[in-house]
Amino acid sequence: MAIKKAVVIGGSSGIGLAVSRRLIDRGYAVKILGIHEPDRKVIRESECEYVYHDLRYPNEEYLHSLAHDEDINALFISSGIGRFSDFQYFHTAEIEKTFLIDTVSPVKIIREFYDKSTVSLREIRRFN
Repeated sequence: MAIKKAVVIGGSSGIGLAVSRRLIDRGYAVKILGIHEPDRKVIRESECEYVYHDLRYPNEEYLHSLAHDEDINALFISSGIGRFSDFQYFHTAEIEKTFLIDTVSPVKIIREFYDKSTVSLREIRRFN
């Protein structure tokens, strides 16, 4: 049986870290992309491959190579900027950065991986 491989973008903390841990526990070889290394109290270095990746400056060539790696059969994107404050206080540059990281980059990544999106509902339910 082939090893299942997953890419988790933003898998270093929060929900992404929890998903990475769950995938590892279910036998996946996980590649975490993000600006910080994963919390090593939760995921040991030997349990995953970490690759520095900043969604402000996505390495599109690298993402393309991942999307065309036939062994990778799962993608999870959880990176992003969350900020609680009144919208009126957002600076224009902050709005642009937030949209780039939370919207534009993920859509580009999904487009790159789109041909792999043949996961059945049964497979999704099995993960729960």
